[in-house]
Amino acid sequence: MDHPEIPVLKMPPKYICKATQILYQYGENRSELREHVLSMFDSADEKSVFRGMYVPTMRALRLTLGFGQEIRCSSNGRLLFDAYSKSTDEGKRVLGKLLVEIDEDNYNIVYFLKNRLVTEHKSIVKFITSKDASLGLIPLSDTVASERVRKFMRYLTEGRVVKQADLKYALDEGYQQTKVDTDVIKVPEFWDILLSCYNIIEKMKAGFPSVPIYQLRNEVSKQFYQRGIALTEREFDSLIARLPRIQSDYILKFSRPMMESEKLLHLGGEVYSGMAIFKRG
Repeated sequence: MDHPEIPVLKMPPKYICKATQILYQYGENRSELREHVLSMFDSADEKSVFRGMYVPTMRALRLTLGFGQEIRCSSNGRLLFDAYSKSTDEGKRVLGKLLVEIDEDNYNIVYFLKNRLVTEHKSIVKFITSKDASLGLIPLSDTVASERVRKFMRYLTEGRVVKQADLKYALDEGYQQTKVDTDVIKVPEFWDILLSCYNIIEKMKAGFPSVPIYQLRNEVSKQFYQRGIALTEREFDSLIARLPRIQSDYILKFSRPMMESEKLLHLGGEVYSGMAIFKRG
């Protein structure tokens, strides 16, 4: 972790279900995406609503891929769309899981709450600014930190990870549901699904062996969710890191990005954008 951050979430959490649906349906057409977002907020102010609120929030939640005209739904974005398509309860469960991952990769506020029955808002702000200071970072001002924490906690409440009242917080029962998928995913099952998805994508690419990591994440996640398991991008990366690169029947090779990109795979201090699987012998 280079620098922990509290995600800047400018869009109210009550819109997340509709916002994800719009991203999934129109993400590859920026003009249509913009029109539907502005319609959702009944606004014509593209600068403040679309570019200033919607896009930064969806990016901070790790639901998008690409920049500018190329913005589209990430694997996590598609997973959240599929979950909300099942039911509101399932959507909130998966939202909670994604939020906990973001939190664990940064300040781990949820862990801070674990051993406390009730935690005041000001205690979380102090925890964050103190952690910055201990890392030798210039801490956010109390005002900025307080506002970011307040908005992030609203999302954690929407995802049923946290419950709150009068700026006092406690873990909600839904927090345990954010971990149920992680405990049942096994490496052999992951490998079988990964290999199947790779073969399908590789054939569509007319035999070009290297398949983009973001495509593999998406297709493997789809297959797992059809089995009732919400596999996130972070879990995909963790599982792929556990696979031996040289196996009895296959060799795994990874390709580096040709240009600056995002959502890359980090393995052993290196970054990769593509993966090829070769059958031995």
